[in-house]
Amino acid sequence: KPGAAHFAFDMLTKGTKAHDAATLAKDLDFHAISLGGSTDEDSAEVGGSCLKEKLPLAMAYLAEVVLTPTFPDGELRILKEQVITDLMVDESDPGELASRHFDRLLYGAHPYARRVTGEVTDVKALARDDVAAFWTGRALPETATLVLAGDVTVAEAKALASNHLGTWKPAN
Repeated sequence: KPGAAHFAFDMLTKGTKAHDAATLAKDLDFHAISLGGSTDEDSAEVGGSCLKEKLPLAMAYLAEVVLTPTFPDGELRILKEQVITDLMVDESDPGELASRHFDRLLYGAHPYARRVTGEVTDVKALARDDVAAFWTGRALPETATLVLAGDVTVAEAKALASNHLGTWKPAN
């Protein structure tokens, strides 16, 4: 459904099987770990940053949000309200209106003519099950690339990936 990818990636740190949004945010902040998901017209990512000594813990949190997100209804409701407000504000911005009109003329029925978030009607219709179905059907190890940069060796990166994401199984 339109917008499902955006909402899934944006909600990854809003609840997992082990942590609710507030606890996860508090823990990440305490350890100075930045972690979150984002989308654009061409890609989606889960990214983060931390100090070297926190890398194993950051990888554990990354695995937690990727492997066990819960997409809580209350958090979805809040995000939907925020996105709808943003979309409505865009409707009063002449530059945004011109850009959207140009995209529709240029791309026609192609997804590039649509907003990553979906339109207001899409957002209103989006349910938790839509977001969860997108995640379980599309967030798969065979479609993911893990990139670690900074003061980490290839051997360390492989061990972290194996330890924290080794249970992530491809679709059948």
